[in-house]
Amino acid sequence: MNEYYELKICGLVRKLKKVKVAPDLVIASFVMLGDTQLIEKCADELFDKMKDIKKVLLPEIEEFRKVGHKFVNGEISVMDFKGQSGGMGVYAHRGGKEFMIRLRIPSGIITMPQFKLICDWADKYKLGGLHFTTRQAIQYHGISIDDVCNLMNDALENDIYTRGAGGNFPRNVALSPLSGVD
Repeated sequence: MNEYYELKICGLVRKLKKVKVAPDLVIASFVMLGDTQLIEKCADELFDKMKDIKKVLLPEIEEFRKVGHKFVNGEISVMDFKGQSGGMGVYAHRGGKEFMIRLRIPSGIITMPQFKLICDWADKYKLGGLHFTTRQAIQYHGISIDDVCNLMNDALENDIYTRGAGGNFPRNVALSPLSGVD
């Protein structure tokens, strides 16, 4: 048996030591934490791929604003709103006048300038704070539908996305590579 598994990611190669955890099960664990070269390379590739998506997402925000106003005015049901809002990273609070918006942080990696902006937006929208989730996302609570959409625009202009931060979209996963292995 080869002692290492070779992983090619973002144009870089990492050798992962294979570990036999059962007679017929061998795993190779990969931890990105501390591998700044790999993190920076992956982040650069991700940002390059995400540039064109803004052209698609900006018009979606204005369409979502219209849906949000219909919801606030009682013209559509909670379930109809949730079916459209989850994929945008937005959920209504009880009462339907205030909302939660989730910022998608791919792989939990964010730059310091982006983090400063996120903190500044909490002040700008008078939110009093942020909520850090167990899946490396950031949420704002108690925000109006117009401020939700304005914040989506602000975030998108700074390469921070809410699209896909909820609903049936894949999100960051935090678990041990040995989870479930005795």
